[in-house]
Amino acid sequence: MRLQSVFGMVVLFLLCAVADASAQSLSSMEYGLSALDNWSGCSQCTTKTSLNYTHSQINQLDTELNSDGMGKKFKFFNNYVWPNDMIEDELGGNDYAFADGVELYALSSHGDAVVENGQQVYYPSMCSYTENVACEPSSKKMVMGEQSSYTYGTVHPGRLLWLILATCFSVDTNPSQQWKLPFMYGLEMVMGYRGESADSTFTDEVLADFAGNAFGGESKFKQVWFSATEDWYIDDTSGIITCHGTNTGYTTDDLINRLNNYRRTWTKRYNNGTQRACAYAHHQG
Repeated sequence: MRLQSVFGMVVLFLLCAVADASAQSLSSMEYGLSALDNWSGCSQCTTKTSLNYTHSQINQLDTELNSDGMGKKFKFFNNYVWPNDMIEDELGGNDYAFADGVELYALSSHGDAVVENGQQVYYPSMCSYTENVACEPSSKKMVMGEQSSYTYGTVHPGRLLWLILATCFSVDTNPSQQWKLPFMYGLEMVMGYRGESADSTFTDEVLADFAGNAFGGESKFKQVWFSATEDWYIDDTSGIITCHGTNTGYTTDDLINRLNNYRRTWTKRYNNGTQRACAYAHHQG
């Protein structure tokens, strides 16, 4: 097995200190879940290859998060999983009511990474219910966890802390580019995959296993995400990414420490729309 860490090459800016009095309790948090295994009820997406284990993956995660004490806001399957759920409301979507209206959002589906104008962009496969709405929302239109005092948050602030994407290419070869906009406003962590990820009976428990340690306990996210995605038969490469905020330190060492040791009880990360240094790691199991 291999372990690779790469650090986003962006400029570090002067940071100012902001502190939470205490970590938010799980009982005050909500989660939202989405999964697609076929696209037959979707206007433009019927050519997508059917999947077999996405519903099981999300259902097991649902059971675990509920057991951990978090509240469920929504769980959508197939033709109820809409692209607008992840698109920023000020960019034409409805994210404040769904993906950015909870502390944790997870999606199990297809996914792709595309280079546009020299920048890698992530596209999850969702369900277009009208002919003029694309099946795949662009990560260039996703703004998550934004505070009310900053751009995009004045009408509908965001709540999302943790984004889990059980799809191919979701934390791919250049996740700093893929997730540039969401991390400019407050998102904590993205967990996903580099390259293709298996739709398999050997991987349908991955999300629940991760949550059992990260939320049922207080384990380090990177450690338990990599452990959960490792399998004797399946050779997926998982990935995780985080970035600096206004209150997360000043140095590369601070950033490495955040990537390697972050737990759910850590002080919430804040950001004001500035692009900051990001750190990510991949693990082939």
